[in-house]
Amino acid sequence: MARLSPELRAVVQSCVLDGLTVREASHRLEIPEGTVKTRMRRAKARLREELA
Repeated sequence: MARLSPELRAVVQSCVLDGLTVREASHRLEIPEGTVKTRMRRAKARLREELA
């Protein structure tokens, strides 16, 4: 996870580790819900590449 950008890491931290919903993460990070979803998708893809 250390190789993720700070923006992607913040979304993963909020949604996965802290267990927040997309809406809650959106409010916490002060970004639109769609941006949370997009960043989560990018983070998952990056993590898949790193772990493969």
